Amino acid sequence: MKIESIAGLAMALVAAFPALSDDFKEESAFFRVNIGGHVIRLEGLTVKRADATDRLPIALITHGKPTNLQNMLDTRVDNFKGQAKDLASRGWLAVVVMRRGFGQSDGPMPAPASCRSTSLVQRFSADADDSEATLNRVAQRPIFLAFARCHEPVPPGLYLWPPGADING
Repeated sequence: MKIESIAGLAMALVAAFPALSDDFKEESAFFRVNIGGHVIRLEGLTVKRADATDRLPIALITHGKPTNLQNMLDTRVDNFKGQAKDLASRGWLAVVVMRRGFGQSDGPMPAPASCRSTSLVQRFSADADDSEATLNRVAQRPIFLAFARCHEPVPPGLYLWPPGADING
């Protein structure tokens, strides 16, 4: 009886998760982007289901600001592989990017901020530039161009492409 229960539980778990770790296509690379007339390399990772053949909506995953320089440099796209695989299993093209000054991306940060900063507009603008440049670079690749409708709620902290896409249709 225990063996049947365990086997039933295992089959239910397999059915609940449509894509397993070996069912993904992952590509680690540097996104070469143009920001303010300068070519910048941003460390990146794209993950999609191995059986995905249609255009996919893009979910851009990026990081926060670690508390010290060493943690900034130690942050890697692989730290977000779990989140990327989760989104890919749900039909997204998951794109992880390390912004300027983080991980192996070119740096330093274009607009440092500290607790003494009176405004974070310049810092957030630079972060948005990195994100927009990455999305534009990914969107140039025909297989990843994202004009599909998605009926899943968007996880907080993600950017979606194209802008204004109807994702809740």
